[in-house]
Amino acid sequence: MRDTAAADLHLPTGAEAAVALAELLRESDVVWAAATEAEAGRIAAALAVAAPAARVVLMPETDALPGAGIAASAANIGQRRAALMALAAGEGRRTALVTTVGALAHVWPAPGAALDPGLVLRPGDAADLAGLTQRLVALGYVEDDRVDEPGEVALHGQVVDLFPAQDAAPVRIEAADGRITAISRYDAVDQRTIGDLDAVRALSAQEPAAAGGSLLPAAAAAGADVLLTSDLKHHPASDALEVAGPALCDVAHFASEWPWLPVAAAALRDDLAEAVEVAVSRRRTDPWSLSVGSSS
Repeated sequence: MRDTAAADLHLPTGAEAAVALAELLRESDVVWAAATEAEAGRIAAALAVAAPAARVVLMPETDALPGAGIAASAANIGQRRAALMALAAGEGRRTALVTTVGALAHVWPAPGAALDPGLVLRPGDAADLAGLTQRLVALGYVEDDRVDEPGEVALHGQVVDLFPAQDAAPVRIEAADGRITAISRYDAVDQRTIGDLDAVRALSAQEPAAAGGSLLPAAAAAGADVLLTSDLKHHPASDALEVAGPALCDVAHFASEWPWLPVAAAALRDDLAEAVEVAVSRRRTDPWSLSVGSSS
C-alpha cells in the first residue's frame, strides 16, 4: 500500500516560501503554485524583494464562474495577458512564475504562440480618436460615458479616456490637428492627473486564444509529422497547407478527450490504493446530435 505520510509534508508559505524560491532561482527558473490567490500574491511580493534581479510573474486564475456562462472580468483577463507577455519576454533573467493550483488547471496558449500585443500609443502618433475607440472596442473594450473600470473607453471630442485592461488606473489621451499631444494617468474617482506618460499599452480585454490550433507553429517547429487536435479553424488550417509542416487531423472533442479517461481512472485507483471507487463516464459531451453519412 502506498505510504500516505506525505500528506503531512510541510510546505513553506509567505516569506518562508519566498526565501526558498530565491535560493532556487540561483540555479534555474521556478514555478510555484500556491493554494490561494492571496497566498500567491504574498509570495510574489516577498520574492520580488528577496530576488530583485529576477523576473517575478504573478499569474492569477480566471475569475469566470464555471458553468454560469459569465465571462472573466476585463481586469482579470488583462492581468493574465500581462503575465503571459512577461513570461514570453526574453530578458535573459531568471524567472519565477507564482500562481495557484486553480490557475494551472486553466487552458493556456501554447508556449511560443503569438500573443496579441494590443495597442501602444505615444504622444506624436497620428490620431483618429473615433477610429481608435472602435479599435479598442474590437479588442473587447466597452464604450461608456465615464471610465470607471478596466476594459472601458470613452470618447469626448478630442479626448479619449481609456482604462487599459491590465492597469490599475485609467489614462487620458488628448489630441489636436490629427496627432496625440499628451497622455496622462489620472485618478478614476476625482479625475485629477497623476502624471504624464511617454506611452501607454492597452492589452486586449478578450480571453487569450488557447485552442489546439494555436499549437500549430510549435508543432511545425518541433518537426512533428501530425498535429491531432479538435480545435482547428478554417483559415489557419488552409494557410498551413500552403507551407511545409505537419499533417493536420481534426477530430471531435469527445473523440480526442475520452481515450485518456480510463488511463486517468487507473492512475487514481493505483494512487488511492483502491480506497475510492473510480468510474469512467461514457456520456458523449459533443453538442452535435445528428450525424449524416457520405452519399458515396
